Amino acid sequence: MDEGLPHSDVNAITQDRDGYLWFATFSGLSKYDGYRLQTFRTDNSDLTSDRILCLFVARDSSLYIGTESGGLNRYDPVSETIFPVAEEPTTSADQVINNIFEDRKGTVWVCRNDGLGYLTLRGATTYLHVKNRWRGFYIQCGTALDSCRLLLSTDAGPVIYNPETEEIQNILRDEIKTRCFSMQSFADGKIALSGGWGVRIYDPKTDDLQRICDFSSRVTTQDNHGNI
Repeated sequence: MDEGLPHSDVNAITQDRDGYLWFATFSGLSKYDGYRLQTFRTDNSDLTSDRILCLFVARDSSLYIGTESGGLNRYDPVSETIFPVAEEPTTSADQVINNIFEDRKGTVWVCRNDGLGYLTLRGATTYLHVKNRWRGFYIQCGTALDSCRLLLSTDAGPVIYNPETEEIQNILRDEIKTRCFSMQSFADGKIALSGGWGVRIYDPKTDDLQRICDFSSRVTTQDNHGNI
């Protein structure tokens, strides 16, 4: 904070296409160019909340900003301005954005306290829509599983969701009974899952779950069959 960071808690870090680093804090959004920090807040920009929870850089270089109380915002690197993303239709008072990710078709998905949203572009305006199937459900985070399906974290554990067919498949219920805080996909198709219980590596091809560590015990390399 002595060097310009607005808050000691950093909830997310990302790097944009131009190499700038972005820090999500509870007192605004900071941009670092290697020399100095520039902070965007509600008092010097159109940011809708200073409490930033998550960040995501999309294929079009837009930086999406998820807040705790002001919904979703978008930073345009061309104009260097921040715009609130309108929800259409506006049906929810819950504005908590937990996670943002992009599927393999380029659709940007938004995980919220009250459902799963997706973005559409109409002219030059971006709109957020919430899938009717997921209205009222807590979605912590997600990632693209393949060209069609998504892996989502709910407060009851992970599920596989196909947006085209609306099919939902419960998975790993014996191993993970609560939410994942984050998901990270690797080039080999495996996915790292982390939560208050520890870190696991999920292989969707074999449905195997490798235990990397338990936060209550030492680091292990044990799979879901008990093999070391």
